[in-house]
Amino acid sequence: MIPIKLDLQGLYSYREKQTIDFTQLTAAGLFGIFGAVGSGKSSILEAILLSLYGNTERLASRGEKTSMINLQSEILSISFEFRAGKNNAEAYKAVYVSKRNKKNFDDVKPAEHSFYHKTSGGWLPIAENGEALVGMKMEHFRQTVIIPQGKFRDFIEQKPMARAEMMKELFGLERFDLSAKSGSLLKKVNEEKIRLETQLHTLEEASFEIQREKEILLEKLLIQRAEQGKHLQTKEAAFNQLKIIKEMHNQLIKLENKAHQLQTQQPEIEKKRTELRDFRKAVTFIQPILVQLREKKIEAEKYDVSFRECVRWKTDYEATVAKLENEEQKLKGDQNKKGERETKIRDLSRIIEINALESELAQNKNEVDQLLPKSEKEKSQLSEFQRQINELEAREELMEVPDAQELADLKSALREWMQLETAQKDLHKEVNELNQQKSLIRNKIADLTSLLPEKIKDFEQWINQQNLLLEEQQVHWEKLIQQQGLASYSRHLVPGENCPLCGSPDHPHPLSEHFDEASLKENTLRTHQLKTELEKIRKLKSSWEKETIQQKALEDHLASKSSGFSSIEEQIQILIAGLKAKEIKSQEEIKSHLEKSEKALKEQQQLNRQLKQLRQDYQKQKKQFEEDEKQLRKAEQQLLTINTTIVAQRGEIKFPDFSLKYLDKSRDEITQDIERVQKAIDELELNLKRNQDRLKEARKNQTTNLANLQSFEKLSSETKEKLIHFQNELAAQLLENGFAHQKEAVQLLDNPIDLDEWEKEIKAFENQVEITQDRLKELKENEEVIHYKEAAFQELASALQKAKEAFEQVKEQNTLLQREIAQLKEKLQQKETLSTAMAKVEKREMNLKELERLFKGNGFVKYMSSIYLKELCLTANIRFLKLTKNSLSLEMDEDNNFWVRDYLNGGKKRLLKSLSGGQTFQASLCLALALAEKVKSLNRADQSFFFLDEGFGALDKASLRTVFEALKTLRHENRVVGIISHVEELQQEIEVYARVELDSETGSKVSYSF
Repeated sequence: MIPIKLDLQGLYSYREKQTIDFTQLTAAGLFGIFGAVGSGKSSILEAILLSLYGNTERLASRGEKTSMINLQSEILSISFEFRAGKNNAEAYKAVYVSKRNKKNFDDVKPAEHSFYHKTSGGWLPIAENGEALVGMKMEHFRQTVIIPQGKFRDFIEQKPMARAEMMKELFGLERFDLSAKSGSLLKKVNEEKIRLETQLHTLEEASFEIQREKEILLEKLLIQRAEQGKHLQTKEAAFNQLKIIKEMHNQLIKLENKAHQLQTQQPEIEKKRTELRDFRKAVTFIQPILVQLREKKIEAEKYDVSFRECVRWKTDYEATVAKLENEEQKLKGDQNKKGERETKIRDLSRIIEINALESELAQNKNEVDQLLPKSEKEKSQLSEFQRQINELEAREELMEVPDAQELADLKSALREWMQLETAQKDLHKEVNELNQQKSLIRNKIADLTSLLPEKIKDFEQWINQQNLLLEEQQVHWEKLIQQQGLASYSRHLVPGENCPLCGSPDHPHPLSEHFDEASLKENTLRTHQLKTELEKIRKLKSSWEKETIQQKALEDHLASKSSGFSSIEEQIQILIAGLKAKEIKSQEEIKSHLEKSEKALKEQQQLNRQLKQLRQDYQKQKKQFEEDEKQLRKAEQQLLTINTTIVAQRGEIKFPDFSLKYLDKSRDEITQDIERVQKAIDELELNLKRNQDRLKEARKNQTTNLANLQSFEKLSSETKEKLIHFQNELAAQLLENGFAHQKEAVQLLDNPIDLDEWEKEIKAFENQVEITQDRLKELKENEEVIHYKEAAFQELASALQKAKEAFEQVKEQNTLLQREIAQLKEKLQQKETLSTAMAKVEKREMNLKELERLFKGNGFVKYMSSIYLKELCLTANIRFLKLTKNSLSLEMDEDNNFWVRDYLNGGKKRLLKSLSGGQTFQASLCLALALAEKVKSLNRADQSFFFLDEGFGALDKASLRTVFEALKTLRHENRVVGIISHVEELQQEIEVYARVELDSETGSKVSYSF
């Protein structure tokens, strides 16, 4: 992080806005901020911390931040521009603003804290906070970049555990915490091992000998299957031929029955032919005339009815028109009185408003009478709240509150003491458990070693001996298999024919055809026993190696745990020695002191809560008083307005004699009268329009009815003439088509026939007769069909079924055996693969157990942290040796405690706490610079920044000169160092600086040397 510019206003003594431009200050490499004590120098560092982290050093994060705002300012505003990120390449701005409540001096609103990133388009708001942008927490920032007053020695005085934790967070050492990862991997390996063991257990019965036996049996079954197949084919051919004859015989019987049925249906079909012919004549010649006669009769009846209706409506329309004309004249007379009625309605509406205003006037008078005494009472309560607040504030000033930092230190010491005692007990318990485990493992190793045969030194020699025996059996098995194959060939040797192996036509000494199968089985059984024994020996060896490794790991672990006892005891003694300075000798005294202090703190917190509640009640009461006072003034003004409105409404009434008598009536009664009159006015216009519309419609209907009367009379006459013509035509067609009377034709038409369906039925019947006779003739010419016997067919079917069953049985045995051989091959391959995988898993399990032991309890992280701290000492010693003129150097022990090697006293070691104040400052400065340099390399920055506000007053002139020369050399290392001090010697040595002066009127002011 490199600062660019800082704007601050309202922070402590900075009443007016001041700008610290770091551009020229940081360009010098070494610069200072000088001023008298209390001028506001350290406030600059606090402003930077507040803008980045929203917190400060002097005051607590809650309850005390209100004291940061200048007493004569209403706002605290800080704007800090800086460069950060990789190589400090990006520009950012942090803004912190907090405002004071104008009405309540002690009320400070929560601060607005925001961050911005500078881009080509300007400052853009971002979601990241200061910790993310700078890359470290506030407490680490105070020890590596900006070191405020009183915090310079924090890194040296830190507890070893806290110092190691700081290294872990600063340099990301959590990446070395591999205990969880190694444990997770070991768990996965154990699960994989269990899975492999389970799978191997299921494959124990699989062997190559069983596979060979099943393959021989399969060859025999294949030959038997081929013979059964040929026999089945012969039976199936004979059965299929006889089956065809059977089907033809059955067909002959069915056709004879069908021919008899068709002969029975012949008379019915002839009757349908006759009915079909007559129906066609009726549909073609008679039905159209009947339809027209029916339509004309309906038309004649319709026209007669319409004519009679028109005659009746003529009289009705004449009466309706006369009645509507009289009603129109009456409605027009009532419409002339509409204006007077509307004026009276307006007067009645004003009467309603006057009555409402009179009621509102009475309510306002009552409200004013109630608000006056309430306002006086609230004013008295405000005075009482102010008196109680003053009393509690006086009590708060007299209370003695213990130092919060001292309480925190005591709590931390008590917690650390108890943790150390617990750790000591746990360590003792763990050592006992480890010793028990060690004894158990030693017994297991002895038991495994006792299983070795005589004259065998170790398991490796035992495995080699077993492998030799297995190889001998394998060679013998190959010879037996070769003899078995040659014996099978010897059966097929024929004198005079060439040998299938050597091609020779002579066979002087052939092998015996009978092979010794017992020797092969005995060899297979012995080989299986040797493999089983070898597998058992390998498992014993694996167990022995595993137990041996665990024994070595336990011994190392016990050694490390034993060294932990002295370390814990030493830490307890150091802790007790630190507490003796505070006159505390036991944990009980710490607890008693804490209880008293916490009681005092609780009393203060209770008082603060009461004071806060009273202030809240005072503000609430004050707000209520102001609201009631405002409501009283509003009610008085409204009373005057209502009186004026009532007088104005009375003057606008047009018919006072009619309207004023309604003053004593209710709003509902007046409203009903208004609605009644208004309804009459509305209905008058509506009724007049409706009457006119009805009159117009009646006259129109009267004209239409007269025209319809003439039309219907003419149509009725024409329809009756056409009806007589169609009756004469119907009589002629009945006679011509052979119908005796109209009823016969109508009866046919009332029972309609599906012509297409009847024709299809007759045609289909004729086709069936023809086809049946042809097929019968064809079948009767076949002698085999006529002489078919069912008993012969059933006998052949039974023989075929037995052949099928025999073939299927052989086929099923063949399939099952092939499947068993395939499964056996797969299992043997799987067994070999699993055995290889099992060996790898066991080896990986052994390695992971060792890693888990190494990484357990963050041990590796602590180890890496100690390496970083030792490198930090080496870097710091480069400057510390120069500052102490090669008389002192810093060292770090195994427990991360700082020591000093004194070369003026024979190079002996002593505690860092034994240094003088000036020497401690020099050591702290060197360590801080070294830590800042490590952070610089971590961020890959070409330039780094270091700000120091501490300790120069503790140095003599010679030491001050040495420190100053060391600081000046940092400019050559591309380091920027800022110093805050009031020491005159430093001000004379540093050319580029900013000066802070405190003005009694305007507050702190900043000026520059350039």
